Amino acid sequence: MGLMPGMELPTGETVKEVRRGGFAEVGVCDDGFGGRKVVKRIKDEVLAKVGEGVLEAFFQECQVWVHRLGGAPPKAHIARAHHAMRRLDDLGPVLYLSYVDGPSLSELIRQGQQSLSQTVRMGAQMASAIAYAHERDVRHRDLKPNNILLTTGNEIQLIDWGLVRAQHATDLTAGVVDYWSPQRRADPLLDDPKDDVYALGVILHECLTGRYPRDLAQLRGDLAAAQPTAQAHVLDLVCQMLAPSPAGRPTAHDVKAMLSATDLHADVLAREVEHAFCRSCGFVAGEARAACPVCESQMYERYATPPREGMVRVPPGIFVHGLTENQARQALMAAGIDSGGQNLKVLAPPDDPPRNVFVPGFDIDVTPVTNLAYAEFVEATNYPAPQGLLADCATRPNHPVVHVTWRDALCYALWAGKRLPRPLEWEKAARGDKDNRTYPWGDVWRDNLCNHIRYPSADFRTTSPVTAFIAGESDGRSLFGVADMAGNVSEWVSHSRETHAKGRDAEARAVCGGGWSDPVAAFGAVSAQRAAEIDFKSESVGFRCAADICYEEREVEVNREGRSG
Repeated sequence: MGLMPGMELPTGETVKEVRRGGFAEVGVCDDGFGGRKVVKRIKDEVLAKVGEGVLEAFFQECQVWVHRLGGAPPKAHIARAHHAMRRLDDLGPVLYLSYVDGPSLSELIRQGQQSLSQTVRMGAQMASAIAYAHERDVRHRDLKPNNILLTTGNEIQLIDWGLVRAQHATDLTAGVVDYWSPQRRADPLLDDPKDDVYALGVILHECLTGRYPRDLAQLRGDLAAAQPTAQAHVLDLVCQMLAPSPAGRPTAHDVKAMLSATDLHADVLAREVEHAFCRSCGFVAGEARAACPVCESQMYERYATPPREGMVRVPPGIFVHGLTENQARQALMAAGIDSGGQNLKVLAPPDDPPRNVFVPGFDIDVTPVTNLAYAEFVEATNYPAPQGLLADCATRPNHPVVHVTWRDALCYALWAGKRLPRPLEWEKAARGDKDNRTYPWGDVWRDNLCNHIRYPSADFRTTSPVTAFIAGESDGRSLFGVADMAGNVSEWVSHSRETHAKGRDAEARAVCGGGWSDPVAAFGAVSAQRAAEIDFKSESVGFRCAADICYEEREVEVNREGRSG
C-alpha cells in the first residue's frame, strides 16, 4: 500500500506528508512530541517492476549510511541517518532520517542562476560532506540537486548516501546521467571518488550559469560570461573538477580547502555587496527577490548614498591592471627614455603581469587637493603648513598643494573624513573599466592633455590649476571623469603594491601619475608606480583623497516585471 498521509507507523510516528520520486517515497512524520523525522522506502511500483531482490540491496546500503556516516558532525553537512529496519510491516525495509526544513538545491536552481556568494558557500559545504565520506571509504555516486537539501539556516545537508546500487537494479537513471563523468558513462558501476568530484563540478557550473556544461572547449568562457566578477581561481577550480580525465581533477578535500577559505568568502561578499540578501540566513540572491527562497524571510538590498561634493563614484567591478611590455616600451619611447632593461621592468614588472582585477566600489576626488583646501585644514587643526603654502594660497589657490609627505596627506584625509586611495583604486580611476588604455585619455601619448615639463606652451612653469585639463581639446580626464591623473603632481597612495604584496620596508610608500617635472609620458601611464619614502616631499608631489561608499539598507520590493524598486 505504501506510505499515506495520516498513516500511523508501528514505531509511533504519524505520516503527515508523502513525497515520491522515481525510485523511493519519503514520509515526513510527526513523532508525537513536536519533532519531525523522515522515513524512506522503495516505491511499490518499483518493487512490482524489478521484484523483491532489490530490497536487500536497499537495506544494506541504508546500513552503510547509518553506520559509516551516521555520526557525522554538523560541520560535515551530511543528513543524519538514525537507523535502518529490514522490515516495517508491509512497508519493507525503511530508513529513518532527520528532517531538513528547507528547500532542495533543485528548487533554487529552477528559480534561476545563483549568486557567486551562495554558490561558494554551498560548494564549500558540499565538498565538506563529500570529503568526510571519502575519508570513510564511502562514495555518494548519485550527486544531483535533488539530493542536496538546505536547512532554513542556509546549511547544506546531503542525502541518499550509498543508495545508488539499489537504484541501478531498477534501471532508473533518467536525469542522473547529466552528472556522471565520462568514465561513469562508460561504466555505470564505477565507484571512484573523482566521479563525485565531477558531479559536484557539474552542480557548481549549474549554479553559476543556470545550465549544464555542454561544450567543454567553451567551459571557462561560459563561466566567466555568467559570473564576470568571479575570482579566476574559483572558475579555474570548476573547470578542473570537470576535467575529462580523473587525474586532472582535484580531490574533494582540495575543493573543500579552497572554497572554505575565510578570505574567499569575505571577497565574494564584497563583490556582491549590492545583491539582495537575507538577514536571517545569509542567502545572497542572484537576482532581486522580495522573499528569501531558503527561509522565506524578507530580503534586503543595499543602496549607495551619493558621493560627497567634489568626488566621483567608481562602481565595483573588474578592470585591467598593469601594462603590457609593448605598452611600457611605447611609453618609455614617448618620454625619450631607453625602453629596455630595468626601465621596462619598472613599468611592466614580470611578476605583476596585466590581468583582470576586481576592485570594490569607492569614491575619489575629481581633482588633487588644492592649496586652499589644505590651508583650511592647517587653520582648523594648527597642523604645520608645508613650504610656500601661505604664498601659494594668495597667488594660486586652485593649484594642487605640494611639499606634503605621505603622513601630511594621510592627516588631511582623516580630517576630511576620507582616506588615501589604494593603488588599485587609483589605477582604476585613471584607466577606467572599459579597456586597457595606457593613459587616462587613451592609448597614445598626447602632450597637450596634461601638465608636464615638455608642455607645448609657456602657460605653466610649475603646477597648473586642477581644472586646467577638463574641457575642450585639452580634456585629459579619465573615463570616470577624474582630472589630473597624469601630470601636474604625482600623488600619494595608501601603500606600495610591492610593499603590500611582498612585506617589504614598512616605511616605503608610492606615488602615481607623474608630476609636472617628470617625463610624464612614462610616469603618467596609468599603472606606473614609483616608490617613495614615507617622509619624502617635493615641489611636484601632492595627493587626492578617496572614500568608501556608504550603503544603507531597505526591504526589497519587486514590481510586476520582476525588477526591484
